[in-house]
Formats: sequence, structure tokens, C-alpha cells
Amino acid sequence: MSQPVDNLAILALPVAAITVMLDLRFPGQRLLGDNADWSLGVHVLTSMLAYSLLTLASVQAILLAVQNHYLRRHHPGGFIRALPPLQTMESLLFEMISIGFALLSVSLITGFLYLDDMFAQHLVHKTVLSIAAWVAFAVLLWGRYRFGWRGRKAAIFAIVGFPRDVREVILGESGALAGSGEGDILVDMSTSEPSLAIEIAEQAKAKGVYSVDAPVSGGDIGAREARLSI
Repeated sequence: MSQPVDNLAILALPVAAITVMLDLRFPGQRLLGDNADWSLGVHVLTSMLAYSLLTLASVQAILLAVQNHYLRRHHPGGFIRALPPLQTMESLLFEMISIGFALLSVSLITGFLYLDDMFAQHLVHKTVLSIAAWVAFAVLLWGRYRFGWRGRKAAIFAIVGFPRDVREVILGESGALAGSGEGDILVDMSTSEPSLAIEIAEQAKAKGVYSVDAPVSGGDIGAREARLSI
């Protein structure tokens, strides 16, 4: 994955530790016997990986909702400060869903190919729920990549002193535009060069970001006397 996943270790590591302890405590009990066919092993492995990753994605979604709640109420304290930026959290969520969806697809395909009857009485509930989950995630990912479905749009305001600083803050490798997503609004309130404003607008358009050039005039005196104009 291209995004940081450190925070999910809070959930994943304790569960992994419990799993290892159970394996040590009950070494003779296995889900699959030693003589199990490889195709069944692939099906079980991809199923476990898919649902493990999608479970972590659900935890990520909860963290994202909590982070968004506190940030919108201007209370970014406590553990919220330790989380990555909101857009990074959202990108990570959809990366996890995408990989989990791919694994779930492999799991369903191998199940239909190698199991005798996926709709047998002892399997039908698992099959139906898995197909329902696959359809739900397929619609979500299709909407994400086709229509840009995401959280609420972000508006970014930047006001910087000199053109070189504007370029670094907005167009730099870690600048505002690099962290923006499709549909976001970037408002540059710096008094800068027209050519730079055009460059920002062109690069923003290429990313699907709305760019607004709204320079502020009035200087220090205007700020102190509340006479700034945009």
C-alpha cells in the first residue's frame, strides 16, 4: 500500500498476538487437514485475507469518521493529532477496499470452480452474504472511480508573501495541490504574478481541482484597520 497503516496496528497486532497464542495452545487443530487439496487452500486463504482486510477497512472508516467529526468541530486534540491527514486516511480506506475486493473476487471464483456446491445448505448463507458484499463493494468502487465518490469536498485557502513561496506552498512536492483531490477548491489569496496564477490554474485543472485567484490587497495597515479587500 502507498499510504501509512501504522494506526491500524492498534487493532491488528493484539489480534495477531492472540492468534499466535491460540496456535501454540492448540497445535493439533487445523481448519484444513494435511491432505487438503491446494485449490481449497487457495479458496480459504483468499477468503480469510479478504475479510481480514475488509474488517480493517471498516475500522479505518470509523477512524476517518471520528477524525472528520473532531476536525469539523475544531477539536483536533488527543489521538486525532497522531492520525495522517484526512485525505490520506480516505485514500488508504479505498486502497484497502480495492485490495480486499480483489481478494474477495478471487475467493468467490475459486469457490465456484473448485467446491462441489457453493449453495449447499451448510454454505449457502456464506455464499449469499459474500456475493452481497461483493456487489456492495463493486458499486462503491465503481462510483469512486467513475464519479469520484468521496467524503465532503475540501476548500483550501492559501495566502503567502512572495511568488517563490506561493509556488512552494501550492505547487511544491508536498504543497496544497499535491494533497488536493478531484472536486476540491483551491483559493489563492496571495498577491502574486499573473503568470503564476495561470500556472496554478492549469495544474489544478489537470487534477480536477477548482482554482480561484482572489488576491488580498491592503497590506499590514489595511489588516490592522480592517480595510483589506479581496
